[in-house]
Amino acid sequence: MENEQRREAADYLRAARGGLARPEKFSAESLFQLTALAIEGFWLSFLEAKGEVPAHRAFRDLIKAAEAVGPVPEDLKNGVRALDRFQTLCVWIPVDPKKPVREDIPGMLELAARVEAFTAGRAPGPASADPPTLRSAETPHGGPPDR
Repeated sequence: MENEQRREAADYLRAARGGLARPEKFSAESLFQLTALAIEGFWLSFLEAKGEVPAHRAFRDLIKAAEAVGPVPEDLKNGVRALDRFQTLCVWIPVDPKKPVREDIPGMLELAARVEAFTAGRAPGPASADPPTLRSAETPHGGPPDR
C-alpha cells in the first residue's frame, strides 16, 4: 500500500521525530504541524486505497471516512479527534485553537506511529500503558475535552 502520499507522510513523521531533539530549530507548533501532516497523509493514503474520499480534511472527517471502510480502534479515533483542538480549518467558524506545548509532542508522535501502522494494515499495538495526555487538553470552546 505504498504510494506517494504515504511516502510524504513518512517523511513528515521522520522530520518531526528528528525535530523533537532540536528545540532550538523546531517549536512545539512546527512539530505539531509536521505530525499533523503525517497523520493526515497516512489517513488519505489509506482512504485512497479503499476508494473512500473524506468530506473534508479535518481529523474528525478523516476518521468518519475511515469508519465507512471498517472498524477503527476507539483509542485511535479519540486520539486523532483530540488533535482537532489545535487546528483552525474554517475561517467562518471563530475558534481559538489551543497551542501545543513541547510535552504534547511525544504523545502525538506515538499516535502518528499507531496511525501509520493501522493504515498500513498492521495492528497499531496498544497505546502506551499511560496514554499520553495533552497538556493543552481543553477544547477550542474552553470546556473539557470530548471523550
